[in-house]
Amino acid sequence: MPILNRKQRVSDEIPTASMADIAFLLLVFFLTTTVFNEEKGLPIVLPEQAEEQDVSAKNLIFFIVRPDGSVVVKRGESEQEQVVQYRQVEIILRQELAQNSNLIAAVKTDPNAAYRHMVNVLDEIKKAGAERKKGFRRKSGASSDIPSSSMADIAFLLLIFFMVSTVFRKEKKRNIEWTTAEATEKIDEKRKNILHIWVEPDGTVFINDQIVPYENIGDLVRPIYAENRELVVAIRGDRDVPYSQINTITEQLQSSGAVRVTFATRVEQRVQRARR
Repeated sequence: MPILNRKQRVSDEIPTASMADIAFLLLVFFLTTTVFNEEKGLPIVLPEQAEEQDVSAKNLIFFIVRPDGSVVVKRGESEQEQVVQYRQVEIILRQELAQNSNLIAAVKTDPNAAYRHMVNVLDEIKKAGAERKKGFRRKSGASSDIPSSSMADIAFLLLIFFMVSTVFRKEKKRNIEWTTAEATEKIDEKRKNILHIWVEPDGTVFINDQIVPYENIGDLVRPIYAENRELVVAIRGDRDVPYSQINTITEQLQSSGAVRVTFATRVEQRVQRARR
């Protein structure tokens, strides 16, 4: 008598028992592959193109950056000048601020000075606290509440967060020597609100992987800023680029209305000087 093999029945139901496992596996994937690109640098707010402000000479101190990196210090209306190294700027400015809390530090850089020399002086000014009220405000703070939802719900929420917030960057990194600064800070802005301007050692400017002539920067940035008023322009210049080229870029940004600028830097690793 022939033996008939029993056919296996295929269920038409969709298994849901392992959905939590799938969610956790996807979560692990995003946790191990996602890299948060933290924008860091020295943020400043450029003056509006036609903006002028009357300031008493007694409330001004000038730091004039020479091509060799040395700094000329000139106080208000005084004709006396003091030549110092950039590392002395912080100490001098702290002493001046102690005597006049309304003091404004003005940096003037020789066009032939290297970009890094200007960043060095700006870094010392930031450390002295002269521009503590400038820059960009942090938009939100972290909540201290402890979530009480179930682990599966938390996993799904985290998964959704990574899927929505993860941005796969297509912008090509440029071969530049970064400037360093002790006062480097994180720029608390969304990636979509940051526009990178790369300046290579030979002075070539790249925006969105396209070579842009200096005179066209303003025209290119203007419509981008018109669509996004939260735009922050991060200048990523080679440390040895002449400052005249950086200055041309900032002037073009002023003409476009994009005045929130950060000079992208890397944190300087060195022994902190003791302050007594």
